[in-house]
Amino acid sequence: MDEVDAALDKENVEMVAEYFRQKASAGTQFILISLKDKVYEKADSLVGIYVERDKESSRCLTLDLTKFNQ
Repeated sequence: MDEVDAALDKENVEMVAEYFRQKASAGTQFILISLKDKVYEKADSLVGIYVERDKESSRCLTLDLTKFNQ
């Protein structure tokens, strides 16, 4: 979902993030595109896409946040 939280205030962003957190399970995952830190705080992992200019291609970086203490 692409920036479903863009027009929301911090309280409502946190509610949306918690909703997706509760609905996620071992057999279900959600991909949210967001610029809000409250969404990041509820995530199990973060995925970033960036440009490698010298190779003229995009690269993907994934961070597994479950390995860190909360």
